[in-house]
Amino acid sequence: MARTAADKISKILAFVAAAFGFVALILACVGMGTVQWYQYAAPNSNYISASANLFTFCTYNPTTGDKISCSSRSGNSNPFCTNVPSTAIASQDDCNNRMRNASGLGIVGIIFIAFGVVATILMALGIFSEWFLNFIPGVLFFLASLFMLAGIAEGSRYLTYNAYSANLYEAGHLFTILALLLSSLAGGRIAYACKSST
Repeated sequence: MARTAADKISKILAFVAAAFGFVALILACVGMGTVQWYQYAAPNSNYISASANLFTFCTYNPTTGDKISCSSRSGNSNPFCTNVPSTAIASQDDCNNRMRNASGLGIVGIIFIAFGVVATILMALGIFSEWFLNFIPGVLFFLASLFMLAGIAEGSRYLTYNAYSANLYEAGHLFTILALLLSSLAGGRIAYACKSST
């Protein structure tokens, strides 16, 4: 298999893109896996009394802040849709479907980030033998950005993003966009060099 000859600047851009992608992957995974997407504090309380993400709903003692219980989704039932104290839920089925869709879209976005990081590293090492293959990492990061944004939008119909886990996930989305920019720039430079040398 022939290797593409990436110049030094293209390699640096690709490795920086892979680093941004790796940071995005870590932030998105931690954000998706922790429960603090939504927080509710009872009036006149210094502690939160409820928190949630796309999968789990937790309740806390409003006077001490100690966790009372957490419940996870089961089947087509999301505990957030039945227990949320501050959001008006018009339809339980719509809420359950949106939470399920949002979590699925977010997970698919995370998978695309992982594949984008691997493809960017392969591109930087010159493994892709054809010039057009150097556009694959940018496409993967683009798809990751799209799926992550769709997941954020789908879940925001009922879930208010007001806590740190949502901020981590959104920061992961930002780093994915930066990885997309740098990976596409490096891929374009390498593809142009390959086309020019033939």
